[in-house]
Amino acid sequence: MTTLRGPAFPFRFDPETGGVRVAEGPEKIRDNLVHILLTDLGERVMRRDWGAGVRQMLHDPVNPMLLSVVRHQIVKAIARAEPRVEVTEVRLEAVRPGASSSRVATQGSEVVGETVVAEIDFVIRRTGQPVSLSVPVGLGVR
Repeated sequence: MTTLRGPAFPFRFDPETGGVRVAEGPEKIRDNLVHILLTDLGERVMRRDWGAGVRQMLHDPVNPMLLSVVRHQIVKAIARAEPRVEVTEVRLEAVRPGASSSRVATQGSEVVGETVVAEIDFVIRRTGQPVSLSVPVGLGVR
């Protein structure tokens, strides 16, 4: 069985070898998922449907409906672009950077926060290995 290998994301050089930093196995899959989540739909010239497109909702009010749409976009984008994994759970949490608690107070139905963090649990299909990933997706900037 071959190990998944490829350039690390974000692209960088390896200080030990001077070459391009390479990621392998679960680290490479995590890198791929971060890349998918941070890419807007239409951003890739030859693959217009690649990416999650969640950053396009940057100025929308962070409320339960938006979080539901974001969750759906994340699951759909991963299923389309990374068939080597099966998403088991996506949790979204509004956070205020620098706050003592990661939970943010609400005003009515809107979350008063500065970003949304996506916590994704998935299984690598080939090995059955469970993996978790936490990515700030940049919603709710006020």
